[in-house]
Amino acid sequence: MSSLWVLDRRRTHMLLFGLSFAAFSLGHFVQISPFLPNLRHTFLLAILLQFAAGWLFCQAVMVRLGRGFPPRIASLITLSTLAVVGLLAWYGAIYSYLVVAANIGLGTLAALLCVYARRVPGDRWVESALRLVLVLLAAHFFLRSVFTIIMLDDVLSSRQLLSLPYWSWVTVAASMGGVLLGLFILTVAALDIIDKLRNERDADPLTGLLNRRGMEQCAKRALAQAPLDATHAVIIADIDHFKAINDQLGHATGDRVLVEFAHLLQSLVGKDALVSRVGGEEFVLLVAGSAQYCERFAKRLCNRVARHDFATLPSGRHVTCSFGVAMLRRDETLWQTVSRADLALMRGKHRGRNRTVTEGKEFPEISDDTPPPYRLTG
Repeated sequence: MSSLWVLDRRRTHMLLFGLSFAAFSLGHFVQISPFLPNLRHTFLLAILLQFAAGWLFCQAVMVRLGRGFPPRIASLITLSTLAVVGLLAWYGAIYSYLVVAANIGLGTLAALLCVYARRVPGDRWVESALRLVLVLLAAHFFLRSVFTIIMLDDVLSSRQLLSLPYWSWVTVAASMGGVLLGLFILTVAALDIIDKLRNERDADPLTGLLNRRGMEQCAKRALAQAPLDATHAVIIADIDHFKAINDQLGHATGDRVLVEFAHLLQSLVGKDALVSRVGGEEFVLLVAGSAQYCERFAKRLCNRVARHDFATLPSGRHVTCSFGVAMLRRDETLWQTVSRADLALMRGKHRGRNRTVTEGKEFPEISDDTPPPYRLTG
């Protein structure tokens, strides 16, 4: 696992997973160390290592999910368990009591992880599988407590523990469980890498929006899942006089304008549309709704862009955008509809820009009762 972190240092959670497995294994086998004959002393060291492993594992899961593990509650569980185990050892409690207390503490820590992992949104099957594995992991510690009570009496030395069937069963279960858990984590890591590569393939590197390929793939899925009577429109947006921005302010400023424009579009449409950058200053949206709704939607976008103050531009300089709209037909591809929307857009450009034009129907310049004090750039 740690080798994946060596290959990609951004995957910190894989390093944490590797350290967690190493600490848990060391904590398991330190109990039978010939150099520490006092079993109660070795168990205290073992429980410290296993709780360190638990912390690392919990943190690894939450880092992968993009969140943090709550340190206060986790510290309370850890310190409480260590205090109980320490008191039991101090008063000479039998070994099985120490094991039960430790497993209950580890199970509680794993249960806390289940609660916090469940709060993180995610609809992929791998996220659901991860949550199920975490529940099984937490349940496993509580079941080990019951198993210990049934099978184990007092044990005085590491040599005696090593000779018991209980230790054989625990070692086999821990080994098999560790292998299965490790394989699952590696599978999740592989799927994460595949998703990352797929996203990089389908995303525009500058703006983070879908690129042409990504738009086509996402549009296919969206249209396949839509009701049979649903209607969709393609809206194509082109920033007016964008060449003047590049020529007068530099390409770096032009790139920042594209990024800010992309974020503005994405924030305005939310989850109601697919947004892509298909080249230069040209953007394509796929919107669900009637023809009238999509026309009004495009006009609102046009108006909001004209009102927006771009942080990368000098004070008083605004950006406007022209929009072309075409309804998607069942007998044509997405890009055939884009071509029709592009023809409508060109008509709008020739008539003065900063307007929305729908195929077969042209609209005058966008109007408002109190027009914003903007001017066309370029």
